Amino acid sequence: MREDEELLERARSIDSAVEAARKDFVVFLLGSGYPTRALELRKNAAEALKRRGYNIVVMEEVDSVPLDDSEKALINDKFWEVVNEYQPSLFLILVSQSKPPPTGVVYELGLLVGKYGREGAVRRIRFCIAEKVDRLEALPRYVRELLREIPEYPYRDGDFDHMVSVLEDAVIAAIVEKLF
Repeated sequence: MREDEELLERARSIDSAVEAARKDFVVFLLGSGYPTRALELRKNAAEALKRRGYNIVVMEEVDSVPLDDSEKALINDKFWEVVNEYQPSLFLILVSQSKPPPTGVVYELGLLVGKYGREGAVRRIRFCIAEKVDRLEALPRYVRELLREIPEYPYRDGDFDHMVSVLEDAVIAAIVEKLF
């Protein structure tokens, strides 16, 4: 077999493996819940990825079991409920704005580092950040330092299709990394 034919066959093999793994590869799509437009962007992105065959979880769309008859679970409890119930393979973080900063995401990163250790968390996290986001303004130093180790996927502001394609690239890269 010629070298280019071997390369093509290898690419087909990888593509088949990714396709087979896609449905069992759970992605927890994290990001700001405020302002509402940031949450809606994340939900819309999740729906677009689901239409492409990916298994995407958005915390705000998961029904929580009430702690008692009158109150819903605390957000921290809900985060762990999603992690424990869905066992995500990837935590994909969408950062679409500098203000207000994504403080919830920063907290969740701390939880993930606590659960998996720094190296384990780095293997499970990817960032998709709008080009317009001022990292100094939006992200504390700890997160910016962590970004040196975590793959970052920038997307063009205001271009939803590009953002979804970039998110998909991040998921595919994570699947390939896990498989090979």
